[in-house]
Amino acid sequence: AGWRGTAQNIAGKTVAAMCRQFGCAPKNIHAAIGPNIGQCCFQTDEEVPQALIEAYGPIARLHIQQKGGKYYPDLKKINHLALQEAGVIHIDISQDCTMCQPDRFWSHRFHGADRGSQGAIIVCKEGWL
Repeated sequence: AGWRGTAQNIAGKTVAAMCRQFGCAPKNIHAAIGPNIGQCCFQTDEEVPQALIEAYGPIARLHIQQKGGKYYPDLKKINHLALQEAGVIHIDISQDCTMCQPDRFWSHRFHGADRGSQGAIIVCKEGWL
């Protein structure tokens, strides 16, 4: 999720939807947080941290660095928090930053108007519920 999806708790809402639709138990869900812009490169103004703190409370501050007048949120850690709050315990997190590795990943901040895409695969196997 980008910062807006993170602030809207898309990870937690996805877990809830999987539980409703498929009868999943959150403890049996295996989640992966893929490559995205890392805290190293995600420089924002105050709007982004405010939205994240409103969504997750003061704990979100632990995952937002401030340098001068700019903020550096760690979306991976905040989405990890959202998944944990939803009851997921099996969470893998990619260490890759799309901005640092534009030769491997498309990055809105790096590539600008040149549109790109990334994909993910989600599997739901019978008997894993």
